[in-house]
Amino acid sequence: MKSWLIVLLGLCAAPSVNGQKVSEESVPQPVRAGLPKSYQAKGVEWSREDANYEATFRKDGKEVSLVIDATGNTIETETEIKSADLPAAVINSVKNDYPSYTIAEAAKIVTADGHVTYEAEVGKGKETFDLIFDTAGKLVSKEVKNGHD
Repeated sequence: MKSWLIVLLGLCAAPSVNGQKVSEESVPQPVRAGLPKSYQAKGVEWSREDANYEATFRKDGKEVSLVIDATGNTIETETEIKSADLPAAVINSVKNDYPSYTIAEAAKIVTADGHVTYEAEVGKGKETFDLIFDTAGKLVSKEVKNGHD
């Protein structure tokens, strides 16, 4: 019984570690310095992503999120795009595999090594998923956002 309680407590605590908002002052200087000057980011919101930090801000009217490691290196960049700007293969995969769902939000994700994926947040009623696709439209991962699958 105790082991189940420990597992349950661990599962409940896990969400608080990922995506936990932090103040800019608590973000280590190397991480803050890792935010590329080219973004000229204002109003940056910081959060923890496991051992890394995420900086979220608006640039040219689009939301941008950078995941930065403790030494200041950018691990990935996620940029909001219009749903219509998703690759045709991604749009077709959503239409085929989730025919009654609509795409609420979309983003292009680029890792430090140049690997590109696309995120489509799809929903139907109260069901919402984040779907990650490769450039060929193959589903890479699916995250349930509201506890339904």
